[in-house]
Amino acid sequence: MPLTNPALQAGVTVRGLSLAGEDLRDVSLCDTEFQDCDLSGANLSGADLTRSRLTRCRCDATLFTDALLDDATLEDCSLQQACLTHASLVNTRLTNVNLDNARLDKARLCGVQFESVTWRGVNLERATLQHLVKVPAWDNANLSMSEWVRCDLSGLRCTQSVGVLMEMQACVARDMVFSDSDLTQLIAIHIDLSGTTLHRCQLHRAGFIGSDLGNSQCLDCDLEGAHLGSSRLVLARWQGVGLKTATLVGADLSGADFTEANLYMADLSHATVRHTRFDRANLTLCNLHNVDLTQAVTTGTNLTGARYTDERLLAAEQFTAI
Repeated sequence: MPLTNPALQAGVTVRGLSLAGEDLRDVSLCDTEFQDCDLSGANLSGADLTRSRLTRCRCDATLFTDALLDDATLEDCSLQQACLTHASLVNTRLTNVNLDNARLDKARLCGVQFESVTWRGVNLERATLQHLVKVPAWDNANLSMSEWVRCDLSGLRCTQSVGVLMEMQACVARDMVFSDSDLTQLIAIHIDLSGTTLHRCQLHRAGFIGSDLGNSQCLDCDLEGAHLGSSRLVLARWQGVGLKTATLVGADLSGADFTEANLYMADLSHATVRHTRFDRANLTLCNLHNVDLTQAVTTGTNLTGARYTDERLLAAEQFTAI
């Protein structure tokens, strides 16, 4: 789209210009520097802002749909309620930026540098986020079907958010805190989640296969049908947790506390339960194949209908062909 404002050209410095509400679709503004400009409500859909710099600019409710913001720098800017659907932010630098209630659904964020950024109520549905550190807290966010790849999420707080089918790949997520969030079918396979805290979260059919949840704390959470096969829950504190029909095959539960947990019809076959506490827990109809309960604490445990070691099956599992 040709530019009609002579002050607005690629590669120039623009100061104090008001472009509020203007139609700037598909413009090329590479290497342009904006200082103290008002872009509120402007339509920059499809714009190329590669290597651009925005300083002390107001971009509230601005449309950046399909825009390129690769290698751009935004400092002391407000992008509240801005729309960055399908936008590309690769190696973008964000310093003191307000992205509250912004839309970043289906956007790609790779190598973004965050410094004093807020994004309360952000929509990251179906977004792809790669190689990120110092990620802002998820507060009332929409994270559904977002994909987090090789990100360091350690210490991140997630409050009152929805992350249905959110996926973590090759991430580090130690000491995260999740509270009052819907994480149904979360996919976190082979992820370091040690020290993580989960409070009042919905985790139906969540997948933690091979993940480290050692020293984690889980309170008032529902993990019905969750898959924790080969996971590590050493010294985890999961008292009263709902694990109905969950799979914990081969999990290491050493020293974990499952007091009053509901493990109805859960599969604990081959699990390590050394010093594990199942006080007053419900293990009705549990699969306890090759589980040595003599090493666990089972005071008041309901083991009605539990299935114990099948010796013939165990022999077959241990068979080695010569």
